[in-house]
Amino acid sequence: MLLADPKIVEAITMDYVAEVPYIETREQYQRRILGQYDWDAEIAYKVMMAESGGKETALNNNPSTKDYSVGLFQINLYGNLADYRPSKKWLSVGSNNIEYAYKMWTESGWTPWSVCTNGKVDCTIVP
Repeated sequence: MLLADPKIVEAITMDYVAEVPYIETREQYQRRILGQYDWDAEIAYKVMMAESGGKETALNNNPSTKDYSVGLFQINLYGNLADYRPSKKWLSVGSNNIEYAYKMWTESGWTPWSVCTNGKVDCTIVP
C-alpha cells in the first residue's frame, strides 16, 4: 500500500507505457498543465506561484481594493468582471484556472497580473 501526504500529491496518473500508476507532486502536475499551452511555462509558473502560492483554492476578497480574486492565477471576479468571466467554482479547479489565465494571456500578455507590472516577477521573455 502506498501512502502519500495529501499536501504534496496532486494527481495519481497512469503511465500507459509501463502500465503502472505514478504519483505527481502538485508542482509536477501544475507544470505539466502549464506546459500544454504556447506561453513561456516557466514565467507562467512564477506568476502563478507569486499570485497564489500554487493553491487552487486561493481566494482574495477585499472590497476596498475591488478585488475578489480566485484560484491559481487569482482571476478577479469583482463587480462587472464576474459578468463575463467563469464562475468561482469553475475557476477553483486548477486546470480550469490555468486555461482561463492562458486565455487572458493571449488577449493581454502578462499585463493583467500585478506581479508582472510591479516587477515582483520578471515576465519578460529573453531570447
